[in-house]
Amino acid sequence: MDVESDAKNTRECLLKEISRLKAQNASLINHLRHANVVEKSWKAILGDPRTGIPIATKAIEMHNIGLLKVILAQGYVRKKITPKPGDGTSEDSMVVEAVRCRHLPSLKLIIDHKANPNGRG
Repeated sequence: MDVESDAKNTRECLLKEISRLKAQNASLINHLRHANVVEKSWKAILGDPRTGIPIATKAIEMHNIGLLKVILAQGYVRKKITPKPGDGTSEDSMVVEAVRCRHLPSLKLIIDHKANPNGRG
């Protein structure tokens, strides 16, 4: 009887934790969608502003495909006239980061976005 109740309690705890993490992720994505600060300092939202870790790079590192979709869809990845390699502001540097992190879903999403930035196909 104790084993069954322990298993049930463990399962309930895991389900609560999963729900909490989903809610936390949803609120973060919602914050990104509505934050005015994104336009000027989007690099600092998920990273340390002193190091300027870009949110796209952070999303790829976390293997968070949902967050990466939001970043691309909202146009947070700005095209610069002369983007610096590896600064996280160009789609090319995002491709490099996706390869470095060995996250194929991110890589596919970025390549698809580069081929069709407006999402029409």
